[in-house]
Amino acid sequence: MDLKFSTIRVGLDIPFEPSQSEVIFIKEKYDRDATDEIIIKNLKSIKKTFRKNHLVFSFLPNINGVLLKYALPYHFPYLSKEEAEAGFRKLNYDVIKRYAKVKEKFFSGCGLLRYSHSNERWHYFDYYNFECLSEKGLLKEINKYALAHCIHYSSIPSLSGLMMAELKKASKEYADFNFNDDGTRVANEIINKLDSLRSWGISEAALRTLFEKPVVISRIVITQDFRIILPDYDDMEIKMTPLVKAVYILFLIHPEGLIFKELPNHRNELLEIYKALTNREDYDVIMQSVMDVTDPNSNSINEKCSRIKEAFLSKFCHSQSELYYVTSKRCDYNKPKMIAIDRALVHFEDQNFLQGLQKYRHAYIKSTFANLI
Repeated sequence: MDLKFSTIRVGLDIPFEPSQSEVIFIKEKYDRDATDEIIIKNLKSIKKTFRKNHLVFSFLPNINGVLLKYALPYHFPYLSKEEAEAGFRKLNYDVIKRYAKVKEKFFSGCGLLRYSHSNERWHYFDYYNFECLSEKGLLKEINKYALAHCIHYSSIPSLSGLMMAELKKASKEYADFNFNDDGTRVANEIINKLDSLRSWGISEAALRTLFEKPVVISRIVITQDFRIILPDYDDMEIKMTPLVKAVYILFLIHPEGLIFKELPNHRNELLEIYKALTNREDYDVIMQSVMDVTDPNSNSINEKCSRIKEAFLSKFCHSQSELYYVTSKRCDYNKPKMIAIDRALVHFEDQNFLQGLQKYRHAYIKSTFANLI
């Protein structure tokens, strides 16, 4: 049995990012029927088949309260419990149908939808309509589909990748140049958390149909005891080790950003912050940690920025968290790295501490001005 596919066009303004690794089960109406019962009965083996072929099977009816407990807070940290429950009751695949350029009865049956490619006007999806809805026939079609769409990964580096590797070896501004490599490597457990949302059958396409509420950007509060709290995300606390948190606070109080090769100019400022945070008493150990992280020829600052990114990505999704961690334009490795969030949303409870750091800022400005003369 050969599989016959239809290609459909979907608008670029669809409110989710399509993925070639995600296969979405879709049908005309979201009501539990015999087809759903077959898939639910065999869901574990179906998902295993897709995983073996580097694909994720997204099955909307599999999303239940337990899974939403993890998925919704991650994608929508600003929702109240009542809003989340109301959204769950609206769960459907209309987000795809609404943007798809197909005839009215195109999705009259049920089938599998997978993103193929995009151009300057459209996203293109391949759609396979199930021909046989008996249990044996349906499972046979699903297995054949998974094998036909197996994704193969290449380990051969691209030409641009090889060129970049050579440039890095020659780079004198090591920390600045390697920021986008080391700073964007998040821990394996966080990557697994991101992937698990899809592997559970929680499609972002499905989740984005639930809520019309605009995205809320939470304030940041640095408490008296230097905890990082996001009050508009149900008082979420972002936890970091003292030195990583000290680096984070340094970036917070520099909205203009910092160039890594100029970090030695901020050494005393970081030392002051770190001393307020750490329980260490050995001054030499504290000083050495600060010296390492402000050394432009060391990778320490990239490691700390990576830990900052992990701290936020472990709590909520990239589309919202990228405002809160240190970022930089990929090609402009010699430009300032900064935290993008509006500083009107940042509040330090200990204003005396904040004012005490102003002397370092004034000294830096004075030194910079003197060098220009």
